[in-house]
Amino acid sequence: MTAFHDELTPLVESAAKATAYKWPSYVSAEDVQQELWLWAYSSQNSIETARKAGDWEGKVYSTMLKVASSAALKEDSETNGYSTEDTYVYSVEVLETLLDSAFTYEDWQSFGTFGDGQPRAKGQVNETGDVLAMLADVKAGLAGLKKEYREVLFYRNGMHLTFPDVGAAVGATDKQSERRHKRAVKALRDVLGRVDLSDLQSGHSSRRETIGNGHARAITDRQYEG
Repeated sequence: MTAFHDELTPLVESAAKATAYKWPSYVSAEDVQQELWLWAYSSQNSIETARKAGDWEGKVYSTMLKVASSAALKEDSETNGYSTEDTYVYSVEVLETLLDSAFTYEDWQSFGTFGDGQPRAKGQVNETGDVLAMLADVKAGLAGLKKEYREVLFYRNGMHLTFPDVGAAVGATDKQSERRHKRAVKALRDVLGRVDLSDLQSGHSSRRETIGNGHARAITDRQYEG
């Protein structure tokens, strides 16, 4: 056995055991260990660099727990027939549809007029339908993102700029702005959270389904008009 293998073995075994304990019995510590060793040897150069820096065990172990959790989730999804993307309340696809409307939040939250021409306040989102609730979720989620992600989403989805123009606005190339936009959407997905895995394991999910822009606007217009 190499020194690399010997030093990592306690960490691999501990991370695998701790992770498997949190999952159903079909997620075994042995399978998780195998995934961790695959990761460790594919990341050997980075781990060796960390080992030389000192105080490396905690950092490597923390990363191992994330790798182990991903491996367990993959095993669970294959057993129960869902995709790992299904674990998020909002998929990337749904968010990309909603973001085009989310930046006009102030418009659809404003007052409308009723039959007598007098202004009437909008109802609460939980009273006015699913699309408004989804848009409110996205708007709240945007506030939880770091500035550079909010900026690229605003320029792309709020102002509908091309990626070259987004890049010019944020001081990046068009390719860099496109990659940053993809990371921003995924960061927003993460902020908005995950569904209860027990729902997915039993074949049900509370995640938001895809809606088209036209459908979303039509429903929003009907709700706005009362």
